Amino acid sequence: MKWVKRGCWAAAWGCWVWLGFGLYRELPRQLGPPVCTLPLERGAMALGWVSDTNYYAIQSAHSRDRDVGVLLLDAETGRELGPRSPVPLMKRTFMDANRSAFQVFRSTLRQGVLFGTNPDEREPGERGTREGIQVLHVMSGEWRRLSTKPVAYHVPHPNEPWAVLVERATPPDTDRVVTVNMDTGTVIFSHDFPSRSIVRPPFFVNGPDRLLVVPLGRPNSDVTLEVWKVADPKSQVERVEGFDEGAQQFAFSKNGRMHFVGKFRGPRDDLAVYDVYDFNEQRFLKSLPADEQPKTNGGKFSWHFDGRFAPKIAANGRTVLRFAAQNKGTDAKGQPQSPASLYEVGSGRILWTAKRYESLSDPNVENGFRVVEQWDEIWKEWLPNLKFTTHAHRSLEDGRILFRMANLIPIGSANINSNQTLVVLPEGAVHRLPFPVNYPLLALCQAILALPLVLLWAVLRWRRKRRLRVASVTP
Repeated sequence: MKWVKRGCWAAAWGCWVWLGFGLYRELPRQLGPPVCTLPLERGAMALGWVSDTNYYAIQSAHSRDRDVGVLLLDAETGRELGPRSPVPLMKRTFMDANRSAFQVFRSTLRQGVLFGTNPDEREPGERGTREGIQVLHVMSGEWRRLSTKPVAYHVPHPNEPWAVLVERATPPDTDRVVTVNMDTGTVIFSHDFPSRSIVRPPFFVNGPDRLLVVPLGRPNSDVTLEVWKVADPKSQVERVEGFDEGAQQFAFSKNGRMHFVGKFRGPRDDLAVYDVYDFNEQRFLKSLPADEQPKTNGGKFSWHFDGRFAPKIAANGRTVLRFAAQNKGTDAKGQPQSPASLYEVGSGRILWTAKRYESLSDPNVENGFRVVEQWDEIWKEWLPNLKFTTHAHRSLEDGRILFRMANLIPIGSANINSNQTLVVLPEGAVHRLPFPVNYPLLALCQAILALPLVLLWAVLRWRRKRRLRVASVTP
């Protein structure tokens, strides 16, 4: 009997320790002390992290005695690095073709470059620069001209020192897609397409075949993807058709998969929705489970698309996150809104789904997503005035919790370095990742969990001593 009691106590305290590990992971974390504060003077603008380094780029404030420049800072110390390079100027052709031109402009910093034209090349008395596009290697400050024609789109390769350019022509001339080596200026690939037929930026497919995908179409028409092999000689690999131009929002993984809103494929009596295309395997894939396919729902597509959020695919291409409608209840047709969910590509298995107190907030976290957790939704019928909200950062690969914060801290993908070790907040403070555990809160929770065990031990000990006292005076 003695060993049974001891085993029960060991199991109880073992559960207490196990709960401690769970609280360590789940409890809201604190910001921690800043590593340094970057000098974001008034009028300056954050650009982002440069390549895979711990250097952060800032667009300096405009002043009369100096031009706007790219200021490089060491995020570990806040120290300024080297001379400033002038900020590349965006041309009208590029700005007209890209809705969020500045976001596209600064996104290439992850490859260590910025595209535009060099303002120092302006002739005396001229307001603008020559037509075309140049690339600025931010770390070295070196400029290289890539084209002398108007460029609508420029996309760097994720691994190679290449960039694909779309040289926009004036009708009836043709548009030209060019792949250029950014280090040498050598043209690797070029092909002419009908004027104004390239409706979206081309993109590279990361894989051994070095594929380039060019989206073709016309306004209010379907999009066709032409896949070309970047090689000498060039060759067209395939042509994928039937993407609806109005609704499609493409998301890309690092292993050659593309997620889109979805299209129907298969025989008429067995239609299925496919929403992932694998360029390396040249086939469509499904992420919808069988019970959400039209054939099991009376021919209806059960998933509701919310245009405010773009669908997202994990970097490894294994999972897809769909941003369903954020408002709870029913849609205009009276159908219940589908919760946002994380699906496994191929099997359709749901790895995570939003509960009634959860809503997606920020899809732009690097290979992750942020969820607003309104815990007061659980007890609002009993304690309507007690409010408590946390913000959870989850992995896009399996939906697991990465960390949770009690306060809203703007942490977008542009603010976190490639090694996921540093984050820059809007006011310029640099903090280390992951955020430190709130140990006082953890100790308080563990103390509360241990209190019943301690009280039970105290009661049992008091009863045992009482029995011994009674037995000692019994004749």
